[in-house]
Amino acid sequence: MTRGRVPENTAKNAIQIQDLGVILTDTVILDSLSLEIPQGQWVAIVGPSGCGKSTLLRTIAGLTPPSKGTITWSQPSSPRPPLAFVFQDPTLLPWRTVHDNIRLPLELSDGRQSAQQTAIAEKVQLVGLDEGDMNKFPRMLSGGMKMRVSLARALITNPAVLLLDEPFAALDEILRQQLNEDLLRIWTTSRTTTVMVTHNVAEAIFLAERILVMGDHGQLLADVAIPFTYPRQRALRTTLQFAEVNQQISEILFTQSRGDAGK
Repeated sequence: MTRGRVPENTAKNAIQIQDLGVILTDTVILDSLSLEIPQGQWVAIVGPSGCGKSTLLRTIAGLTPPSKGTITWSQPSSPRPPLAFVFQDPTLLPWRTVHDNIRLPLELSDGRQSAQQTAIAEKVQLVGLDEGDMNKFPRMLSGGMKMRVSLARALITNPAVLLLDEPFAALDEILRQQLNEDLLRIWTTSRTTTVMVTHNVAEAIFLAERILVMGDHGQLLADVAIPFTYPRQRALRTTLQFAEVNQQISEILFTQSRGDAGK
């Protein structure tokens, strides 16, 4: 079901998912899911707990093997383009400094030291960290700072696809909104294909061009085009049109929830 008009994009599809199914320990998590995500688009995925949102993200990343179906990419010469995954937990290595945590993907790719330092400096500035934070260890950082380090580490290789699995779920609302704005500022300059899982409908509306509403077993309940242009300002959240889109998506979720309760 499609609600609204998905923005036209003449670019190739970065991700094409066809008849995807995932079964884990005899439980159907995803069943016959098909969708396309164009290059440069920001897609948010919302849905009730256990509907397969994170499993879909992990399958796209190659962390969970599909039981059936295919995932194909815009670069046929490579099975999977460069991608980065940001988890709900920052997953920083506690024995490494901020600088060395961010540098880790570059170490694994054997980049030149001079190029590494330039890239690190650029990403540190991009995510709003200070140069004075570089020698701190994770235990010395606030939750928001840890997530900024995690984002910088994910962006350090300039991935073609960015996957975000509820990265701000553990943060307070004020900090969450600030990081939303920072991440959106970063995205509007890079236009990296981004797929984000969140339980927060308002967050999804503020960030994404398109929202996929999922139900049980990865069923796609709706594909909603978000009518707001970029850049998006904080005041957007207080507008009547924002509230109307929020109500539209929430009603789809509530209808699904009521239907499940009646079974």
